[in-house]
Amino acid sequence: MRKILYYDCSVGIAGDMNLGALVDLGVPVEYVREGLSLLGLGEPLEFDVWEEERAGIKGKRIKVRGVEEWVEEDAEGSHPHEEDHGHAGHSHAEGAAHGHGHAPHVHHDEGRSHHGEGSAHHHHHEHRTFGEIAALIERSGLSEGVKRRSLAIFRTIAEAEAKVHGSTPEEVHFHEVGAKDALVDVVGAALALEYLGVDEVWASPVQLGGGWVRCAHGVLPVPAPATAEIVKGMPVRMGLVERELTTPTGAAVLAAVVDRFVERPAFVPLRVGYGVGTRRLSVPNVLRVYLGEASEGLARTEQVVVSCTVDDMLPEDVSRAVDVLLEAGARDVVVRPVIMKRGRPGHEVSVLADQALAERMVHLLLRHTTTFGCRLHTVGKVELERSFEEVQTPYGTFRLKRASLGGEPSSVKWEYRDLEASSRRTGIPIPRLRALLGRYLADAYGQEGDGRL
Repeated sequence: MRKILYYDCSVGIAGDMNLGALVDLGVPVEYVREGLSLLGLGEPLEFDVWEEERAGIKGKRIKVRGVEEWVEEDAEGSHPHEEDHGHAGHSHAEGAAHGHGHAPHVHHDEGRSHHGEGSAHHHHHEHRTFGEIAALIERSGLSEGVKRRSLAIFRTIAEAEAKVHGSTPEEVHFHEVGAKDALVDVVGAALALEYLGVDEVWASPVQLGGGWVRCAHGVLPVPAPATAEIVKGMPVRMGLVERELTTPTGAAVLAAVVDRFVERPAFVPLRVGYGVGTRRLSVPNVLRVYLGEASEGLARTEQVVVSCTVDDMLPEDVSRAVDVLLEAGARDVVVRPVIMKRGRPGHEVSVLADQALAERMVHLLLRHTTTFGCRLHTVGKVELERSFEEVQTPYGTFRLKRASLGGEPSSVKWEYRDLEASSRRTGIPIPRLRALLGRYLADAYGQEGDGRL
């Protein structure tokens, strides 16, 4: 059986709610505390965990010590029912694009306590750049897997902020208090996922919320600009309530760790955890996560095929459309030569995707091809069960993808993106790198093969 972690994001996700949900799921608080101490900051990153209830549902709340509470004003200028506290980070260029303060010191993850909107009253502090945070994580005593996940989440945030504000990821600054918050939320999440040891992470479509955020430059719509950048390619929903329901840190966690977005998952739930947000909304302000099992052997899922035919596109343009579709989350894209009406040669572009991404695939086909319409049909898909493991080698860390049938190994191959990154870094051609890795596995683990095994 495969071990599955499933995020139910029907009321959104924020960084602190994610950590709270994982702790409620069974990750020991002390395990997270001890892991955070490996960052070597000199003083411990302390946080408090307690139980609260929202709409009859009990779950865990997280608050980082030393992060002051503040009172926010909503877009109409009135004080909300509860106090919120600050969140993760911001771009140095950001005036208050997410509604939390005075330029340039803005906590970009305004929904940390879920889901504050409006201006916030706080004090200026020192800040850390993304580069400084990355160096801190790299030289820490954390495991390679926790480092990789943490850096992936932070980089996702930094790249989004940089694009919004016309800078570079290295120039993005995290407010000192926000940096403390972000380190707990991000590194804590990576530690919790390591503890759970899941084979795959799934998530539902992500609710972003709605309404407006008041900032130093005026009123902006939800989602916040950085969140809007990060959720590109994800299935999302909007407008459940007039509040920000998904924050940049929450979105970045999903972008970095989720293997697939599944609207109707098929698995056996074993445990359920809830992370509680600060605000009392008209809906249960909780993030729900499941730990469960999916059967070994052949996995059966329902997916959608979106296809179109074109006879007036250059091959290079068709190739570009394929890249766009894959980048947006398509499972597979196939281009076939076809003969169309009146004997004209053309191409059929066929996209296989999760059902939650059907509309996204249609939109991209209509935009990036010359077709006037698309065909959609639901298909049943049967596939081998897959699992991933990280292998430390002299050439770097690589993910190894294993397929099995009825519990028996079927095939193993290296994750191509890791091979590509290593090839660019070392200059070793990919075929040669596969052969070297295959020999390394044979010597180190007694497994024979050429890198594909």
